[in-house]
Amino acid sequence: MFKSDEDKHPLDWSRDGRYLLFERDGGKTDADLWYLPMEKSSSPAEAKPYLQTGFGERNARFSPDGRFVAYQSNESDIFEIYVQTFPDPKGGKWTISKGGGQWPVWRKDGKELFYISRTRTRGNIPAAAVIGPRQLMAVEVSTTGSGAKFGTPKALFEMPPGVAPYATMDGQKFLALILPGAPGAGAAGAALTPGAPISLVLNWAPRPKK
Repeated sequence: MFKSDEDKHPLDWSRDGRYLLFERDGGKTDADLWYLPMEKSSSPAEAKPYLQTGFGERNARFSPDGRFVAYQSNESDIFEIYVQTFPDPKGGKWTISKGGGQWPVWRKDGKELFYISRTRTRGNIPAAAVIGPRQLMAVEVSTTGSGAKFGTPKALFEMPPGVAPYATMDGQKFLALILPGAPGAGAAGAALTPGAPISLVLNWAPRPKK
């Protein structure tokens, strides 16, 4: 699909299947965001830069309608959540989080944006080195023509220690990955051994008691 000498990490695929969003590391500008057009062709697609700055842009996600990209950047010395228009980022930019944020996730209908509140300096500090409670935050979203409006971030609940990626469809149920060996994670964060089985739980939502 695409080949280059830099490290690359796929982040998201637009819902219409037209674009693959990925993080490109190893350049002169820290981590950058690029996208790959996925139109059918006999030759490899040509990747295009989306955001290239002197800071680190990471963990980007397309909005459900494909018009915006939410991502985290340390342009203010700590990672915060930002949203910009796509494919032209100059169409509008909004600062979403206040006092630190990572891992943005859109609700399926695009009317809410979630992120984990977190303070982190520039540089690669391991997740386990971050001290203090982290909240899962929710921000209401409403689109207005070519732009958007974002509400005030509200804390939903405290995230367990060691949580990295997470997912939700409706903003009511959340599925999260707890990193092995994270301080305070208890049995859920115990170190995993190579070859440890992975369990898939179906219909996991709590059922009402009779």
